[in-house]
Amino acid sequence: MILVTEGFTVYAIAKIIEIPKPITSNEYFKQFCGEFEIDYLDFVIYSKAEWFELSKLTFLIMNCNKESVESENKKFVSVH
Repeated sequence: MILVTEGFTVYAIAKIIEIPKPITSNEYFKQFCGEFEIDYLDFVIYSKAEWFELSKLTFLIMNCNKESVESENKKFVSVH
């Protein structure tokens, strides 16, 4: 599972669907490494992935579910 983020903001969730390979195994990536300041080295890998972009609606639903779960959990917590 991979999260596509900017800081703490999650924009997408992805699942790898093939075995990752070093970017050095594909010359196509060499031109982008300099442009995006990515090291063109064997330990930097890439893979095909299925991904789902999160929208504002998704965040709203997730937040509502979180609040619902938190309120349900409070019912089972007792303070002595």
